[in-house]
Amino acid sequence: MWYDDGLSIINGGISMKHPTNKEKIKRYEDLFHAINLAIVGCNNDLINIYIGQIDSWSYAHRIGNGQLSESKQKRIITNAFYRLGETDTYDEHE
Repeated sequence: MWYDDGLSIINGGISMKHPTNKEKIKRYEDLFHAINLAIVGCNNDLINIYIGQIDSWSYAHRIGNGQLSESKQKRIITNAFYRLGETDTYDEHE
């Protein structure tokens, strides 16, 4: 499975801003709806991708075992957050 350590620059090198709580809630709700649609459509590959993204986002909070600077840790978490619900990795496999 594809793994992103969160240190790479994504989205064409554009610096990512930290999401607001409103943006977070919207992203989580959209992801839950996308998972539901994938379940209803029996699309196991897409479900797998979404669960992998959730796992990466969760791991981003623990990566570095407290050894990273606060700004680097936030950047890793932010990158993982913005990958939630993205299907570009799925489109590459079709």
